Amino acid sequence: MTGHESKLTGDAWLLSDRVSCLFLSRMRLFSRLKRWVNGLPAPALNSARVGRSLPAQLSVAQAFVTRLSPRCLENNKGETIMTTLFAQPYDLSATGFYFESVDDYQLKSQALRNAYGQPVEEYEIQFIDGDDIDAALAKAWDLSQCNLAGFFRCVEEFSLDEKQCFIIAVGECGYSFDPDKVSGNEFEVTIYGCETLTELAREFVEEGMYGEVNENLQWYLDYDAIALDLAVDHTETTIAGVKLVYACP
Repeated sequence: MTGHESKLTGDAWLLSDRVSCLFLSRMRLFSRLKRWVNGLPAPALNSARVGRSLPAQLSVAQAFVTRLSPRCLENNKGETIMTTLFAQPYDLSATGFYFESVDDYQLKSQALRNAYGQPVEEYEIQFIDGDDIDAALAKAWDLSQCNLAGFFRCVEEFSLDEKQCFIIAVGECGYSFDPDKVSGNEFEVTIYGCETLTELAREFVEEGMYGEVNENLQWYLDYDAIALDLAVDHTETTIAGVKLVYACP
């Protein structure tokens, strides 16, 4: 095989892998559609307001999704989607693979050979499918071959609040972490139960953070102005579609 032919072959394999990644990402959208269909009450599907064609369309869509990508879909018990990553070799003559655990990765990476029969050692790790919060966690984690074990551990062990805290601390506040030892409560980040700084301003006033304010006078306060002051030490963000306000020392 000539060098030119080898490059073409490698490019073709790379394109195939990229298309596979895009396909599985689209399957995530289909899986959410399937969960929505399964969650519809029977009266809604039978209601005249829905229209005669919608149930049929939903049934076709559900059958299509189930047939195309059963490995990506939530099962009938309502369990969360399995976290799926993709190992993309830097060697263009090798074909990457999907994996769902550290053991799965090690088994497939050790067995993989490139077009010349040589072992493949270096990969780019890509997040393909899973819960939205875990996709955000993967981005903050900066996935690599060296930190896979810690990532899968935190996906399983961290609560939603701990994942949000990690994403803010590492992804937005610049904290460093040890992927093998990191815990969900080691970062000094305060997350508030509101979506905007204006809401936080109202909450602080109601809680007496600015002293006692007569309830009748609270209607005349400029909460937007208070929010501007809060913006010095507090920040609005959105993580996995959820709006949050946090303070990071």
